Amino acid sequence: MTRDLMAGFIIERRQAVSDNSTYFNVRNLAMMMKCLTPEHEWRWIWQLSVVPRLWEARAARRPVRLFPAGLLMHRLLAALQEAIATPLDRLAADRVRDCLLVVLAIILGLWLRNIAAMRLEHNFIRRKAGWEIMFEGYEVKNGEAFLYQVPSLLNPFIDRYLSVGRLRLMAGRKIEADAVWVGQPGPSRGRLMANRIREIFNRIGNERLGHPTNPHSVRHVAATRILDNDPRALGTAAFALRA
Repeated sequence: MTRDLMAGFIIERRQAVSDNSTYFNVRNLAMMMKCLTPEHEWRWIWQLSVVPRLWEARAARRPVRLFPAGLLMHRLLAALQEAIATPLDRLAADRVRDCLLVVLAIILGLWLRNIAAMRLEHNFIRRKAGWEIMFEGYEVKNGEAFLYQVPSLLNPFIDRYLSVGRLRLMAGRKIEADAVWVGQPGPSRGRLMANRIREIFNRIGNERLGHPTNPHSVRHVAATRILDNDPRALGTAAFALRA
């Protein structure tokens, strides 16, 4: 690791990806070098003139495209109601899963990694009063424990997915027994990975709204809904963006 090699790497990255991506590449690389060789001083990496500065990284970020959360929720709930009334032999195994996943993501406003990592009886828990979604502080980016009581109107759809759809998607596959969102073949052991969840969001958005949506925007939608309900709730909205 030399200054010339590092400068060459940064220049190449800035030509290939955005300054925001390059900034985080450099940050992760500096953290890795500090872990591998803590006896060396690595602050010089940030002193290179070719490193994008924080303001440049922020300026390079793509604007988040918000979407009408209420309208999408209404259409997805109608689709879920239709799905559970459809005979199984005429219903795609992933139909309930995809609609339910996006509905919960909008309600919760969680990061994509938390959505993908949900586990039965750990994050997704059945109580007498209904379903709870819980994350310990160490599992969430901002370190704040997360607990949410799922609205009871979603109970029939959750029960249908877990008792029927999920089992159909698991049939004949080696799948982690406690994974909530399943159905992806390959080394993921059946758990839906981030790239597949993004594809689901894009497809649902195109089908229900006429344009793609993405998991990242749901946190901003959550904050917008909070401010729509109470413009004074700036602290709560900020928490939704950090969760």
